[in-house]
Amino acid sequence: MPVTLTLQNQHVSILQIADELNMNLISLRQQPTNELFQKRCLSLANSLFGKLLIHLSMEDKVLYPNAINSKNSKLSTKALQLMKEIGDLKLKFSAYKEKILSKGIIENTDSFLKETKALLSALKNRVEREEVELYPLFSQEESLITTLKEVTETDINELNF
Repeated sequence: MPVTLTLQNQHVSILQIADELNMNLISLRQQPTNELFQKRCLSLANSLFGKLLIHLSMEDKVLYPNAINSKNSKLSTKALQLMKEIGDLKLKFSAYKEKILSKGIIENTDSFLKETKALLSALKNRVEREEVELYPLFSQEESLITTLKEVTETDINELNF
C-alpha cells in the first residue's frame, strides 16, 4: 500500500471530524450559551487535535524532510514550497490548544468560533494542496516510499509530541 494512501486515509478521518465540528459550530453560533453545544464542540476539537497532531508529526518530521531531500526535483521543490506556505499548521493548532482547549471551557464564544473556523479553513487548505499538488509526485519516488513505509506506530513516539 502506498504511504500516501495511509496519509490520505488519515485525511479522510480528520476531515470527517472537522466537518462534524463545523456543523456543531453552526449550532453553537445560534445558541452560544447552550452547554451541550459547547461541550460537544470542545470534545470534537480535542479529538481533532489528537488525530491531527499524530498526522502532522508524521508529515512534518518524516514525509516533508524526505521529500525535500529527494533526488526528484519536482517533488523536492513542491515539498519545500508547501512547507513554507502551509507548514505552520502544527504550531497554529498547538497555540489554539494552549489558548482555548486547555481551559476545558469556552470563555468567549465569538472568539472560539472565529479561531476554530480559521483553523478548520487552514486545515482544509493544507489537505487539499497536499492531495492535489504533493502526493501525486510520490509515485515516482520509490526510495522515499520505502523509507516512509518503515514508519510505524511505535516510531510515532519518537516524533516528540
